[in-house]
Amino acid sequence: MNKIVGLLSLAAMLISSAQVCAQQVGTIGIGDITVSAEASVERHTVEGIITAVSSGINTGLNNTRKFSVLDYRQLQTRITQQDRSLADYYNKKYTGNALSQAGLDYILRTDVTEFSLLAEAPDGSEKSTALMNIEFELIGVADVTDSLNSKVVTQISKSISASDDDSGEKLLDSVIQRAVKQLVDQVVSNLFPVRVMKITEEGVITMNYGEGMFTVGDTVMIYPIGTDTTVDQSGEPMGASIATLQITSTEQKFAIAKVLDGQQALEKGQKGQLVLTATGG
Repeated sequence: MNKIVGLLSLAAMLISSAQVCAQQVGTIGIGDITVSAEASVERHTVEGIITAVSSGINTGLNNTRKFSVLDYRQLQTRITQQDRSLADYYNKKYTGNALSQAGLDYILRTDVTEFSLLAEAPDGSEKSTALMNIEFELIGVADVTDSLNSKVVTQISKSISASDDDSGEKLLDSVIQRAVKQLVDQVVSNLFPVRVMKITEEGVITMNYGEGMFTVGDTVMIYPIGTDTTVDQSGEPMGASIATLQITSTEQKFAIAKVLDGQQALEKGQKGQLVLTATGG
């Protein structure tokens, strides 16, 4: 009896392990995080920004449960063991190389190109706007996938009290968190595209991403089943879309959209491309 129970337990563990592995598309390593923007905003030094971005990216990617994530130190150790370097990955030296990097599918590197806090005082009221731009590259190791070059542009505006010395710092912390979340969402959506999850008889459309990816008012172009969505250098979608949606509400893991055109062409499972991000404070 004990042997049978033991075998059943082992089988359950193997099945569980296989299911977890099936949910993950591969291993992603966190490469260099740099700050080319001037960063002298109080306690947010270059080192502080890098630490915050690194921590946010590691946590965010791990929380998706779609990747095995290597932090910078782990990534360096793994590629050094095979006599390779990050610089050569960045320079595409290994593209087309028959020797695959064992246990590594993607490398993500980022650069903070803008980080600032602007204060305005119209009509005697004080309002601050935190800005953060991140350019990033998702590199496919050993031709696993094409490299993705993109950026995140984030701003948060808020009225603050002149007597609250810490309010500007809190706003900067918030813009870092939002920018990193959007970056993680873009990485995930590149590998797990935006899709139509559900279509009701009333024409209500449910999308497979929520807040962070979408903002109320965003426009999403929908493409036929079997068509991959691609964008040009300016970030605009390429190819002929068959329907246009507008996001009307967002939750943590999904969003609701209405159809602007192409109602009859919509099907569950179609891929979509976010083409217009609404700005908000």
